[in-house]
Amino acid sequence: MQQSSSSVSSSSPVPTNIITGFLGAGKSTAIIHLLQNKPPQERWAVLVNEFGEIGVDADFIASQHQVQNVYVKEVAGGCMGCSANLAMHISLNQLIAEAKPHRLLIEPTGLGHPQEVISVLLEPHYQPVIELHKVITLVDASMFNQSDRVNLPLIYQQLAIADLVIGNKKDQYKDGDMKLLRDYLSQHKLSSTPYRFTEFGEIQFDWINGKTDVAHVINPGTGNKEHDHDNHRQHEHQHHDHHSHSHASYDTPGHADQEASPYTGQSQAQSQAQSRAHQTRVYESEGYQAITHRFSPNITFDASKLLKLIAQWKLERIKGVFITSDNILGINATLHAMSTFEVDDCADSHLDMIATPEQWQCLDPQTIESALLGCLIDEEG
Repeated sequence: MQQSSSSVSSSSPVPTNIITGFLGAGKSTAIIHLLQNKPPQERWAVLVNEFGEIGVDADFIASQHQVQNVYVKEVAGGCMGCSANLAMHISLNQLIAEAKPHRLLIEPTGLGHPQEVISVLLEPHYQPVIELHKVITLVDASMFNQSDRVNLPLIYQQLAIADLVIGNKKDQYKDGDMKLLRDYLSQHKLSSTPYRFTEFGEIQFDWINGKTDVAHVINPGTGNKEHDHDNHRQHEHQHHDHHSHSHASYDTPGHADQEASPYTGQSQAQSQAQSRAHQTRVYESEGYQAITHRFSPNITFDASKLLKLIAQWKLERIKGVFITSDNILGINATLHAMSTFEVDDCADSHLDMIATPEQWQCLDPQTIESALLGCLIDEEG
């Protein structure tokens, strides 16, 4: 990997890349590849945004980079440009102050509008601090076979905003998939946007280095419609707490006084879960729904049962961190694949599941809750 500037003074703006793309495009994997190949003496920082309340991608990145001088911070609970705007400002300021990075990578949620994140970064008070470098959009070109995705306005915006489009996962492409991406760019008047194909998120440093075309990212491709919060109700991230719970609570940093769900017909360990606090929250955006499950740190899961269970669920994304008898297990699953990783530490076990309404029809939340509780280790058994 090519070397970038190895010294940054407090007055030097930080080169900052946005690594965006739809759900499952491989953004976190690409960031890990960049971190593993960065100049070892440089400090790099990563700001990760997640759609649900609970951050998992940050755990994934922090557990995998295996290099020094990397700082990771997350902004959970929505896209950084809207409902979590204040949280983004706070996290961004803290990350830059603590890490004093030579480079900053920002990963918006796959259901987020990157133009809004760019608008934040281009605010006047950030100009002495941040220098916006190339905006990279990752895409799985095979998804252009799916009309429900190819017609999403969000897909267009993510591609229109890009200085470089990267067709990732080419090892999984069928004949004609690369052409689908080229055709989409051409049909949407984006044929001038450079593109490359890669696999396993293998992005080269020279692909991200260099300033963005500010005029382009402020007013991307012809035909783009301004994102209007008043007219795009789906982008108002709706949150629904499920409060048909018995009143037990546990304390973890930032998550005190959660409420617990009652369950009947469970084993000894499972029935005790109602006193160990389990909470469910629902988020909606862009026609997708995320359901978040959080469990008390006192609960221990059986890893083999958990992996077998989650492998059966065919949802858009499943991301979780679980305290098991063997280790702290991270799970990252898409419709077509599932990977695991080990996490050094966590406050509790948590799971985010993102799916379309059609996918949820095959798997209701109550069934999910009961199945997850069936993966607990019965301490009495």
